[in-house]
Amino acid sequence: DEPQVLLSRALEHAERQLARDPETGGLLPLNMPLDHFSMFGPAVTAYMRFVYRAAHLFFLCFLLAIANVIANLEGSDLGSYANIFSSTSLGNVDVLRHSAAVVEMVISGTLVYFLFWARGRQLAERRAIHAELLTPADFSVMISGLPPQCTDATTLASYLTSLDPDVLHNLVAVTLSFDYRDLIQCMQGREQP
Repeated sequence: DEPQVLLSRALEHAERQLARDPETGGLLPLNMPLDHFSMFGPAVTAYMRFVYRAAHLFFLCFLLAIANVIANLEGSDLGSYANIFSSTSLGNVDVLRHSAAVVEMVISGTLVYFLFWARGRQLAERRAIHAELLTPADFSVMISGLPPQCTDATTLASYLTSLDPDVLHNLVAVTLSFDYRDLIQCMQGREQP
């Protein structure tokens, strides 16, 4: 009496879990442009941009290292212990060359430079995304229980900056909104027959 697992139902369920294009409803292509990842949010977009950059970096490092790999492959120091993996390693080379060390230094420098460059790009992209997504509501505050002398925006602004000038030094605008809820409800009550 064990439950029967149907492969067709499992495949249908798995296909329903795949990400779909919101416009067409079809599956997203594997070669999707980076800009389309924004539908998943800024974190996924930043991750995918890093993955693309890292792929380019590792391809560049491969191109830089190919000469050393070929030189190692031509060696014979491992003898009968050589296999497909070890024959391309530094241990198989007959004579170490200075050029191999220079290439390794260039590759190491490229990797370190990439870390700083990629971090700078991520921070710039983060600032751009935040500038695009932020609204005035992200910086607005509603304050109640104000002193009675705060009856206009100028008085309220000077009162707020006097509280803590270090925190409120970038005060952009102040507006006063009065709580007319009770008055509105009273007026609505009078209008109803």
